[in-house]
Amino acid sequence: MDLVSNLLLGFQNAVTLQNLLYCFTGVSVGTLIGVLPGMGPVATVAMLLPITYALDPSAALIMLAGIYYGAQYGGSTTAVLVNIPGEAAAVVTCIDGHSMAKKGRAGAALGIAAIGSFIAGTFATMLIAAFAGMYFSYLFGSAWAGLAFAILFAVLAAGVLAFFTLYYKTNIILGGIAINSLASGGTIFFLYLVAHDKGTSVALTSKVLPNINIPIIEQIPIIGPAISGHNVLTYLSILAVVFT
Repeated sequence: MDLVSNLLLGFQNAVTLQNLLYCFTGVSVGTLIGVLPGMGPVATVAMLLPITYALDPSAALIMLAGIYYGAQYGGSTTAVLVNIPGEAAAVVTCIDGHSMAKKGRAGAALGIAAIGSFIAGTFATMLIAAFAGMYFSYLFGSAWAGLAFAILFAVLAAGVLAFFTLYYKTNIILGGIAINSLASGGTIFFLYLVAHDKGTSVALTSKVLPNINIPIIEQIPIIGPAISGHNVLTYLSILAVVFT
């Protein structure tokens, strides 16, 4: 139940009006910058990182995630309209997307790119990573083991989609729907095998990653609560953004 409680707490924080506005702003700005040919999501996040310095850590991470997704989608815009991929992942979009644009179906091509990437990149990966993190945390009795396997299975899910899209030239939206169906059905099936429950993890007790209190800084008014006392994943995410 710890996993479910933490997920609900995270969603409760993420869907507040303020954080949704930050996400919308990040996606909009990220799309505007990412539409420039050659400007990939990593470069876009690096350019726009300073605008998140004054925000709450949760809002900053949500806005950075919006910037990344917006830039990722922005790369497909130039691939569809002018046959120039905005970044490496949009190369395949040039093949089908630009052909559709020349036939007067540019809007449909852009919609397919957005919906396909959202389904594959969000629902399926979240389901697979959440199940792997919960199960292996319970199996090994360590939250770090759960985190490691969650990352591993998320990368495998994205790799499977990329392999079929690049090697077998499958349609990205069909691939997204397929891997989403596999994830939703597979997680329920394996959860039933290991816990003998359907749609619940009551029988499995997962571990939780610790919060980190930074000495001295945590005692500073206003700044202390904003910087110190957050989950270790928050600090790892910030470091990943800074160093990539």
